Amino acid sequence: MSVRDTGGFDRAVGQLGEAYLAPYRAAVDHAFRVRESNSRLTREFFTSHVALMEEHATLNQRTAREAFRLTREQSEALLALSMRRTRDPEDFFSA
Repeated sequence: MSVRDTGGFDRAVGQLGEAYLAPYRAAVDHAFRVRESNSRLTREFFTSHVALMEEHATLNQRTAREAFRLTREQSEALLALSMRRTRDPEDFFSA
């Protein structure tokens, strides 16, 4: 093999190496793009989930306040009924 042939051989080996590695590089690039896409989707999912949880918490607070208000009203009504003086116990239940 002469010196001139060695340069062509080196080029051929380099091209073969590039051809061999190209699919692996493409696979790695694709894997990184998929990972970035999954990260973005995960962030969006949890962001929307947090917003949903905040809405549920607000609804639960309103429900608890309304339940407390109704309980207070019923307690006040029962207290007012129990404070009445009646002559006959049946008057208490019919009032």
